[in-house]
Amino acid sequence: MIFGFSPAEVLLIVAVMAVASFIQSCVGFGLALVAGPFLLMTDPGFVPGPMLAAALGLTLLIAGREFHEIDLRGVGYVMLGRIPGTLVAVALLALFTQHVYDLVFAGIVLAAVALSASGWRFHPTPRAATLAGFTAGLMGTISSIGGPPLALLYQHSTGPRMRSTLGAMFVLGALVSLTALTCIGRFGAEELRLTALMVPGALIGFLASSRGARWIDGGRLRPAVLGLSSISAIAVLLRTYLMS
Repeated sequence: MIFGFSPAEVLLIVAVMAVASFIQSCVGFGLALVAGPFLLMTDPGFVPGPMLAAALGLTLLIAGREFHEIDLRGVGYVMLGRIPGTLVAVALLALFTQHVYDLVFAGIVLAAVALSASGWRFHPTPRAATLAGFTAGLMGTISSIGGPPLALLYQHSTGPRMRSTLGAMFVLGALVSLTALTCIGRFGAEELRLTALMVPGALIGFLASSRGARWIDGGRLRPAVLGLSSISAIAVLLRTYLMS
């Protein structure tokens, strides 16, 4: 047994994380929405703390790879909204059930995808970026899936701009969320143990992503964002059903 898991389970965790990390490294988000449902069924302790910690390491690598493309102004406005969103999420975690907020999260994401697919254009204006940051902080702290609001905000950007900017946002956002979870006793030694199982797969996915990122950049970014955002909402609904 490795940290309480059989060798077969560890290999499966690494494989799932590698696929999910490959997708996030190519598109800019997707780690939690692809790996989250599987890991939750394997051990509920993987979400949200260990998932956020693994995402922190991965997004540091992604942001660093295309550092010159980061929209620093957008990152600032997103963080302006992210911090209060995280604080609200922490308060809600202490009062209400995960089930209610998963349903709210799924509804918000599906509504945003529908608006975007209908031709509504989202631009990273200060107001829109702050609102997206608040929503990402709220959803990311509760469900560990905070990427869709930010991805929809940058869906018309170039691939390098979107990946690096979302990477920088996720790094700062994950630090805020992990600090908040630590303060309420939701991230400690047990969560670090689970995080260690996820790291090898994250590294494999990132190292394999260079060619995939170039393919996504060939006019496929926006469909990928809309598709993954929709899948994230469905994944949360599935998770809610399995936990009910």
